[in-house]
Amino acid sequence: EGKPMDVIFFGAGASYGSDTNNVPPLGNALFADLARHDPAGWGALPKAWQNQFQAPNGFEHAMQAYIASGQFAAPLQWSMADYFFCKFQIGAGNLYLKLFSDLKSHISRLALVSLNYV
Repeated sequence: EGKPMDVIFFGAGASYGSDTNNVPPLGNALFADLARHDPAGWGALPKAWQNQFQAPNGFEHAMQAYIASGQFAAPLQWSMADYFFCKFQIGAGNLYLKLFSDLKSHISRLALVSLNYV
C-alpha cells in the first residue's frame, strides 16, 4: 500500500526478438501459420479478412479493424494463445528469462502490461 509500482509494457511482436531459435513469424507471415493451426477459426475467416491479415504490415491493423468492426475476436485470440503456447518453447538464452531473472528481487512492485488487442 502506497508503494510505487514499476510498469513494464509488452506489445505485439515483443517475443519476436527474445530468442534466436524457434521464434514465431512476425506480421503478415503469422496469419498463414495461424490458419494452419486453426483451420476452423483463422482459416475460415472470409477472404476479405484473410487478405487484410496477410497484407504487408497488415496483421496488427487487421486485428484492430476486426475488433472495431464488432466481430467477436475472443475465439481467434484464444486460438492464437493456444498456437503460441503449443508451438514455441522458451530456450535457455531467451531474453525474457534474463529480464525476469534480473527483476526477480523487485517482482513485488512490478506490473506487467500487454497492449495486444485491447
